[in-house]
Amino acid sequence: MAEFFRGRRRKAGIGALVLAVLLMGGWLRSLNVYDSVQFPSSDQTYHLLCSSPHWIGWTVIHNPRGSIPLPFVATTDGIPGAPTV
Repeated sequence: MAEFFRGRRRKAGIGALVLAVLLMGGWLRSLNVYDSVQFPSSDQTYHLLCSSPHWIGWTVIHNPRGSIPLPFVATTDGIPGAPTV
């Protein structure tokens, strides 16, 4: 099994295959589930990544007056195809 991973081209190919499978799994999951992930980039800025059956969105939320309280709750009101919370 160790000789299977020798060579840079083969390692790059395996890495690309793993990345493709992960992206396809996320895409298939987004067909049925509304997901959102948030992560801070500073004390005042958060990035919000959302996916639903009809769209994928990335939003940057910046509050110059101070930090945004956690948890930030994304509402699904008015989003077509999103489940009601």
